[in-house]
Amino acid sequence: MNPVRLIVTFAVAFLVAACTAGPGASGLVSPSPSATSPATPSATPPNAPYLVRLTTRWTIGPEAAFGQLPVLVIGPDRTMIIPGPVPAIYPGPLVNPLIGRFVSAAGLARIIAEARALGLAGGGSFAPDTVAPGAPVTTIELWLDGRLVILTGDAEARIVCIRAPCDPAPGTPAAFGAFARHLADLAAWMP
Repeated sequence: MNPVRLIVTFAVAFLVAACTAGPGASGLVSPSPSATSPATPSATPPNAPYLVRLTTRWTIGPEAAFGQLPVLVIGPDRTMIIPGPVPAIYPGPLVNPLIGRFVSAAGLARIIAEARALGLAGGGSFAPDTVAPGAPVTTIELWLDGRLVILTGDAEARIVCIRAPCDPAPGTPAAFGAFARHLADLAAWMP
């Protein structure tokens, strides 16, 4: 057997085994539950894979969108994961870098309060009726009151501000756009 093919086969088998082994099998020590005290905002189910997820997809085929990562994921342990910087060279990296940061219980409560204040707690679509080919569509998924709320729309939707205050009306595409921009840049919105 070709040595390169043998090495690739072992590498793939190792990755599959590492991915399917489950938590704790990697040898990494997880912090104790008392150290992190994960919050369960609004009665999040214990088996929820995430608390908040922000995804931007372009209206392209699924095969072209396969490698796209979510813009932001806040896991059940309140770890925020965002894609890291990638050099603009061809070919790109085999594995995209990810950056993790802890979100406090107060920070998560602030995200939920912002969704409610902007009239987005009921979910729904804030996208125009027709979307141009290749246009981005943003999806926000978050747990509120024990149910998964899914919001879709245009993250760039803004209001035309004539006089201050320039706050979008609750439940509008502009409110969705403001919330999506806040989530996409949590470090600036909520340091």
